[in-house]
Amino acid sequence: MSAFDKIIGYESIKSDLLGIIDTIKNPEIYNALGAEIPRGVFLEGDPGMGKTLMAKAFIEECGIPSFVIRRSQDSSNFIGEMNRVFEEAAKQERAIILLDDIDKFAPEERNTQEYSVLQALIDSVHDKEVF
Repeated sequence: MSAFDKIIGYESIKSDLLGIIDTIKNPEIYNALGAEIPRGVFLEGDPGMGKTLMAKAFIEECGIPSFVIRRSQDSSNFIGEMNRVFEEAAKQERAIILLDDIDKFAPEERNTQEYSVLQALIDSVHDKEVF
């Protein structure tokens, strides 16, 4: 039974995600074909549509270490938390980082420091197997 079985609908999205999962689980096959493993997946949609549930099913199916970043602190603590999570993920052979509700990472005042730190962290793992 797949973790996606508990999600009703979204068949084409689930199919796409299962394809990505196959590349993660079988990188040698895809590398031999010249295909690259995706470095990120972006799920977008209105609140309450099941993006987090879909992401959690994706993580479960991948079976590799995962980390979740969700804004729950003030700016200085949140930046520290982002750094900590990316450092922990980078210690793994392969890992997934879920940026949950990324639209809430920099609140309405548009804290450019948070955007800059997040972009720098994403850039820092570009060559590592962190998804």
